[in-house]
Amino acid sequence: MWPSGIARAWIRYSSPMNWRGEKVNPPHANSRGDVCVAQALPVTGEVVRVGESWLAIGGPIAFLTSQPTNSAILMMKIYNKQGKGGKSFIIDSIRLTMTTIPTTPVALTMCIMVSHQYNIVSSVPTVALLVPKSLSGRRLYSGTAQVTGPESNFSDLAAPWTRHGCVVSATTADVGLTVVKDLFGRFIISPGAIMGIHGHVSTISPAGSLGHVSVIWHERTLATE
Repeated sequence: MWPSGIARAWIRYSSPMNWRGEKVNPPHANSRGDVCVAQALPVTGEVVRVGESWLAIGGPIAFLTSQPTNSAILMMKIYNKQGKGGKSFIIDSIRLTMTTIPTTPVALTMCIMVSHQYNIVSSVPTVALLVPKSLSGRRLYSGTAQVTGPESNFSDLAAPWTRHGCVVSATTADVGLTVVKDLFGRFIISPGAIMGIHGHVSTISPAGSLGHVSVIWHERTLATE
């Protein structure tokens, strides 16, 4: 015996609705029953629209064939000079490009690290600062990001280096060999922290092969524990 009572539920139709003529469709839907909403901006477009999204492009420097050491010259260093409670730098993507045409097939990847326990000496730049460019074109940069590249002053390597992205040159005439890593905020440079980036190749041929790094990030005040 079935229990008495009334059951009410929303169900999905197997075919579109068709409100026409004397029937009035709900104000939030069209005649097919499709819900009408405003078209959103693609992916991070809404974040860029706010006007706090930036791009920095480093200068050319030779690749490494092993993990960076104390004597390495980094392709780029980003230091967040914000004080406690300040904005964090949310890393959107990093692009590594080989500007030298390889003479042998090579595997290209990027090494990334973020250090929150850095030696204060490593925050002092040894070269002129790079000027971040706005992705929306709405304003000049007035933030506190200290971006340098190439940069030789990076004495704190306590944090682990991680490798991201890989592209293999199948020929010896590839022009502009590039690795693009969409990080979608997997790395965040919090106030007082430093990020180091360098390029790693399986073999350097010709000798002194050069490349450069470009980074896109968004500056936001984040809730902290």
